[in-house]
Amino acid sequence: MNRALGLLIGLLLCGLAAWIHPTALHAPLDSPIAHGAGDDWDWQLTTWEATRVQWLNGQVPTWCPWVSGGVPLLGNPESPALFPGFAVVLALGTVAGMKVLLLAQWWLLVLGGWFAGRAAGLSRVSAHFGSLALLASSFLPEFIGWGHQMFLGICWLPLAWAAQRSGRWALAGVLLAMPLLQGAHYVFFFGILWLGLDAALRALDPARLRWLAPGLALNALALSTGEPGTWTLAAVAVSALLLGGLVMQRPRSGPDEPLDSLGPLLATLTVAALLVLPKVVASAEIVGVSQRLTRTLAATALNSPYSLADAWGVLTGAMERPAGHEGQNVLHHWFPVLGGMGGLLLAAWRAPAFGLLGLSLWCCGWADATPVNFLQGVHRLPGFDLLGKIERYSLVWTLFLGWGLGFAADALWSRSKALAVPVVLGGTALWLAAALPHSHHDILAVDPAPTATAGDFAQQRGGSVPGFESVLANQGRLDLSIAAPPDSIPDALRAVGEPGYAGEAYEVSERRPVQAAVLGSQAVVRMSGPGEVVLNQTWYPGWRVDGRPTHAVSGLVAGTLEAGEHRFTYWPRGLTLALVLFGCGWLLAGFAWWRGR
Repeated sequence: MNRALGLLIGLLLCGLAAWIHPTALHAPLDSPIAHGAGDDWDWQLTTWEATRVQWLNGQVPTWCPWVSGGVPLLGNPESPALFPGFAVVLALGTVAGMKVLLLAQWWLLVLGGWFAGRAAGLSRVSAHFGSLALLASSFLPEFIGWGHQMFLGICWLPLAWAAQRSGRWALAGVLLAMPLLQGAHYVFFFGILWLGLDAALRALDPARLRWLAPGLALNALALSTGEPGTWTLAAVAVSALLLGGLVMQRPRSGPDEPLDSLGPLLATLTVAALLVLPKVVASAEIVGVSQRLTRTLAATALNSPYSLADAWGVLTGAMERPAGHEGQNVLHHWFPVLGGMGGLLLAAWRAPAFGLLGLSLWCCGWADATPVNFLQGVHRLPGFDLLGKIERYSLVWTLFLGWGLGFAADALWSRSKALAVPVVLGGTALWLAAALPHSHHDILAVDPAPTATAGDFAQQRGGSVPGFESVLANQGRLDLSIAAPPDSIPDALRAVGEPGYAGEAYEVSERRPVQAAVLGSQAVVRMSGPGEVVLNQTWYPGWRVDGRPTHAVSGLVAGTLEAGEHRFTYWPRGLTLALVLFGCGWLLAGFAWWRGR
């Protein structure tokens, strides 16, 4: 009965995901997704189409010439170039492929949430509460509606955690790498935190671990005043208390589990590191050319913490989320909030590693808007602001809130089935009745079909043509951005019709146009005689011409060439070795799977 009911609930959740994501089923797959020039959906469509065009032309998609005068593409954190699921986009097209992947990942979230819930010891029915909490929150459907579709990369983390807990370290490493390969860099970093905390907590003595839960709860109450002077002193005092408790912990001892969890964690992280290495290497040039990262760190200072009453109001949907927080990660009812937090506190006593993991992730799961905020003091330390930037976008805590509710439901069921049925079913029904109307909307509105036709590449400026249509037409847009660092766009870039425009390639001494064909990460020029030629593209150190380094002229790509045909290619330093190690990562994962059989 329990197995059949669990399967039925899983199917219903898959149906709920399809209902939230209606366009994928109720409109033609190739019906265009509504977007405007430079908005988030245009950003995503441009990135994915630029990647698709280059793969289909036999190029590794390292560069995007169609926006901002040319920007690194593989180094863009949201690039899906090495994501295995991108094969669907190659086969079906960008729009249809993205819709299929979105729906598949909703369903994978349901499946992964159940496997992770089971790995945490929940029943077949209660294991579904984690994914239900995500499906019934406003945040995930709303963000996808805005074009932040990379956040569905959260679907990989429950599977990675379940694989890690079952000893399948190679599979866990592959699954952990998937969010970053897909373009969900925030989710990837939070996955590392998730698996790392889990390994650390499982290595400690469960009997001594239980008392950390009251410490976290005390921390929440101490910080709930919202007064700047009070929370600082409270955060330091309680954090010192909890840190002292961790130092006093003794690692588990025994013939079969002395720090068992830390070795597999290192193996998991090694596989994941090999698989994401090409993106890390490619992104190094962006950091080297721009000071944007420094400015980003300086701009991520967090606001004062919410009071406990305000946090409760935001979570339950009773009040608006304050300005400065993107989206509304609210559950619209008190039942999942109270039940989930109560379940996690109960789990901290009965299953300390799981309960404390949920509470710890909750603590760093929503910046200033959580009732429990263990990391408030850490966020305020110099250099730690980036942690606030990463965790602010995470949905991991929502999963654990749902699993906490499942733990409470299982505990109540074991005590009194007669009481559990009306309480759990009634509370869940009231919750969903309040929450689902906020989740269901046409997250992929339909636009008229684009009419762009590809021609010879040329830089343009002005107008309202989106980046996606510009890629389809093979036209550059100097005034559109897909995360190009603003200080890396040279003033020397020129568009057709502007003073000083001499073509997409020109000879420097006489500014004489040179025949050039620009496509993706390559540009072919034909020189009638020797000279120094400049490409109308932003220079980065990875630019090569005929395998030799280039140099910059007013911030543009340049090279001294002889007569004849020459090929400019963008290939970041160290990328070849990184791709070799990327292949080794897949071989290592495959070998571990074969040995495991």
